[in-house]
Amino acid sequence: MQVPVLYNQRIVDLTMQQHGNVEYMFDVALAVGRGITDNDIEAGLVFEIPAVDNTAPERSISAVLRKFNNRPASADNGLNIIAPPGGIGYMEVGRNFIVS
Repeated sequence: MQVPVLYNQRIVDLTMQQHGNVEYMFDVALAVGRGITDNDIEAGLVFEIPAVDNTAPERSISAVLRKFNNRPASADNGLNIIAPPGGIGYMEVGRNFIVS
């Protein structure tokens, strides 16, 4: 089936969206010619995702995602800001921990 890629979607997102189980992630990656860790998949591309014979309970996950038109997109967009370490474990007496 043909599936358009949305902004910030990765192979794992497409796999969960279509099959409801990450077990098929390698099959999807091989079919679309991408790596499972690729974060730079261009939005708007249309991939041919292989169909699988999946009647397991996980299939209901993809059914729920479709019902609510929810399409997972978990790629890092570069906007995540990592705070510098801080707190008691990183304080130094006389420098940033003042004892009065």
